[in-house]
Amino acid sequence: RPGSRIPDYCMGRVSDVNSKEWIIQECDAVFHPSVVQRDDFNSLFRKIDAFGEFIAAYDSQILGFIVFYANDQRDGGAYITLLAVKTAYQGRHIGQRLLNECKAFSRRRGMKLLKLEVNRDNAQAILFYERNGFHFTKRYTDSGVYMEMELL
Repeated sequence: RPGSRIPDYCMGRVSDVNSKEWIIQECDAVFHPSVVQRDDFNSLFRKIDAFGEFIAAYDSQILGFIVFYANDQRDGGAYITLLAVKTAYQGRHIGQRLLNECKAFSRRRGMKLLKLEVNRDNAQAILFYERNGFHFTKRYTDSGVYMEMELL
């Protein structure tokens, strides 16, 4: 039920390219618009596979995942590119735990700032990020806004 924790689920880094693609497809229904149907999905996926950190939450099935980049040593900025929790498992702190893993990993890599872009119509995601310390920086496109937080 929403709001209850799932007691025995695991978190882990995903390195296998086929697993990454399968996980994104499994969770694609939560993205509006679809990630896998984007014209640039193949290009995005190649970048994710080559440079992104990919962490999944799972029990007997995939619950959610986060993909982020924590490799900008010059500016110290990490960037979340995808975060998804399957609809049936939302409200159970899985997204919170995925985000916390991202923050900890990024801090270990020496990142000072965590950034993201979110669809400006995605009120649920914006509220989630605001509750987790992100603030708006500037409008990026007609459909998206930038948010960021300091990693202390």
